Amino acid sequence: EIAEEVLGFPRPACDPVGVVEDNVLRRASQEDLPFEAYELAMGWAVSNAQRFWPRSDRAPLAGWAGQWTRGADTTWFIPQVLERILSDARYRLEEVEDAWAAKGLLRTRGATRRFSIDIGGETVACMGIAMLRDAPVEVEDGGPGWGN
Repeated sequence: EIAEEVLGFPRPACDPVGVVEDNVLRRASQEDLPFEAYELAMGWAVSNAQRFWPRSDRAPLAGWAGQWTRGADTTWFIPQVLERILSDARYRLEEVEDAWAAKGLLRTRGATRRFSIDIGGETVACMGIAMLRDAPVEVEDGGPGWGN
């Protein structure tokens, strides 16, 4: 309004402050999406601990979700389970996976993101999600699994 009256600028077709505010809020929410997805996955793991071997000694009816040993620094998810957890909340694993790797939340060895992990005597390809207390960590040769 002042720019129009004092300086003679034409009145904008939209509220420029509102546009900037919307863009800042949109960008902030997009930047937080990978961490929100991480919190969702780890929260799901805590509330479904019985679906992780060896926390339960019998295979759950819904099947194993992965491997999570008490005191471990990594929760290993079967990728299809992790994808379903995220997609149920409208996240896409392929959209957060790179951000997780960049922030050290996804266990990696070079470009490898899937590792062979023992779950109840079976070798299963899994993705390792780091516990925040020690991230970032790269899996070393001879670590918990060999890359696929």
